[in-house]
Amino acid sequence: MIQKVNLKENVNAIDELFLYKRVGTLNNHMLNVLQAEHRTLDFHIHENSDELFYCIEGEFDIEFEDGLTHLCEGDFIIIPKGTKHRPICNELVKCLLIEVEGTLNQENTGGRSTTIFLPLFSQRAARTVAAWRAAPEDMPTDMLSVLRKAFAAKKASSFETAIISS
Repeated sequence: MIQKVNLKENVNAIDELFLYKRVGTLNNHMLNVLQAEHRTLDFHIHENSDELFYCIEGEFDIEFEDGLTHLCEGDFIIIPKGTKHRPICNELVKCLLIEVEGTLNQENTGGRSTTIFLPLFSQRAARTVAAWRAAPEDMPTDMLSVLRKAFAAKKASSFETAIISS
């Protein structure tokens, strides 16, 4: 069944900063909402895809080699592939990111985070992520085996992305 999605409800349901919550998929693009504050990523480039930032609430900047673009509530910006950029969040901002599946990685999140796709059904997965945040050295090096076990236990059809600071 086709369902509508309320971006404000979804982003307000997130109780942690930098937690990417998938709210939809469009062809091979992920639609993620997140809350961020006091974070400046390193400059990075997405070689193979454009990226869209939509500001749901608050304000932030996207810095390019030739200057800053300021975004406020209701603004969006499309960053063409191959464009060096970095988000700068000085205060709490809630936004939607639309990007090709697999775009998020250590190189484009400033090398300070690890992206993990977790089945939405798993309360245990949420507790596990909290434990990994507290003790990142305990995070398994073979995440593929962890995901295979999760799929074997239950059949998941949607995912949530968690950013785990390292």
